[in-house]
Amino acid sequence: MCASCSIKFSVTVITPSYNSSRFLQDNIQSVKNQTHPLIEHIIVDGGSTDGTLNILKKHDRIMWISERDKGFAHACNKGLQMAKGEIINIQNADDYFYSEESIEQVVEVFRNNPSVAMVFGDCNHVDTEGSIVWNGLGYGSQYSLKNLLCSKVTLPQGSTFFKRNVAFNVGLLNQELWVNEEVHFFMKIALKHPVVYLPKVLSCYRLHEGQLTKRLTPTFRKRVVDKLLTFNPQLNMIQNQLYEGASDFELYKLWQHTKLFNLSKRFTTLKFFRFLKNRFPYTKLAVNKGLRTLYRWIYW
Repeated sequence: MCASCSIKFSVTVITPSYNSSRFLQDNIQSVKNQTHPLIEHIIVDGGSTDGTLNILKKHDRIMWISERDKGFAHACNKGLQMAKGEIINIQNADDYFYSEESIEQVVEVFRNNPSVAMVFGDCNHVDTEGSIVWNGLGYGSQYSLKNLLCSKVTLPQGSTFFKRNVAFNVGLLNQELWVNEEVHFFMKIALKHPVVYLPKVLSCYRLHEGQLTKRLTPTFRKRVVDKLLTFNPQLNMIQNQLYEGASDFELYKLWQHTKLFNLSKRFTTLKFFRFLKNRFPYTKLAVNKGLRTLYRWIYW
């Protein structure tokens, strides 16, 4: 038997939670159902008042805390400080693993690739009942470091696993970013360490009312790029590409996650484009390129 085959990686699943009682049980059960034997589940609750604590108290094998925090990044960082696992996954309270073998499949990749610091797979989008809205299988095949940095591809949070020591090496999640903290964090890891794509659906991302990602604001991706340029000044050589990619991505997410597209039926397309253009503090080239992209999404 090869030496790597005997390695038994321990895994910690960190679940940030706040008033998530509606879907939390699905999350917990999906972790419990995993075939991998060495799993620690840490739920970091932000002081929920909706019955979340009643659910947590029923599960004696879960490590959890409930106290007011400073948001998603702060909760994840507290979980990382508590975690004992060699491999870490951050699974939101309203999301869940796709199959019972999801973690075991990832562990196998780490086992066969000792130098790899992060492994990611694909993610399905599902509705509140768990029915598939979008099948994400194959999305990650677009991955390259440049595509990641230029926002051409995003690593699905629930389907991404990284080594705990690497997290402390690159620095934990940036609490100054209110949205896309994990995107910035994954980019930092990818800039310094090898990443492997596993072409399997590993998790399900649930779409529902009240989702944090629905409260997106213009420039949320630009702030990620700003922080990235500080983290690695050499990226200034391609900063225009980074900002243009951020602009395209923000336009797409605003179209996808808000009601602006529906409201545009009441207004002229010109007014809609002007509204977006005034909200994006990028170069004229980046804005115009982004608007052309949005135009294609709407009309083709």
